[in-house]
Amino acid sequence: MAQRAAATTLRLVECDAHLRAVLDIVLARHALRGHHFPVHSPPSTSERHAPMLLALMATIDYLSDVSPKEQAKQAGAALTDLLIASHQLGYDTAVQAGPWCMDTTLRTEMGLAAREFPAAFVHVGHRQEAALR
Repeated sequence: MAQRAAATTLRLVECDAHLRAVLDIVLARHALRGHHFPVHSPPSTSERHAPMLLALMATIDYLSDVSPKEQAKQAGAALTDLLIASHQLGYDTAVQAGPWCMDTTLRTEMGLAAREFPAAFVHVGHRQEAALR
């Protein structure tokens, strides 16, 4: 019997103003439920923080010989590559991820398939530009 290779599909989605607003609502709702964020207030995705917001999307193949956990690690490796490439090009980045990425409202607004999930959201910009806004 032939083995199936890992079929984790990764894609980047640039978040528009509507998706940023939905993400802000989801983050605020989770903050109200007592979920902890690494900052004193819920993070915001507004453009004053970074001009570009990317969503790293991953699709897990549950029929693969590679476990879903290992496939998720591939998404983490891709995220690391994205961060390194951004820094090499002179951009600053900030990553947002957590259990709220699986929020039903967020998934619906993004039009995600059942096996697809946002592995992380990456803010890309220049720290000096964000400070001036």
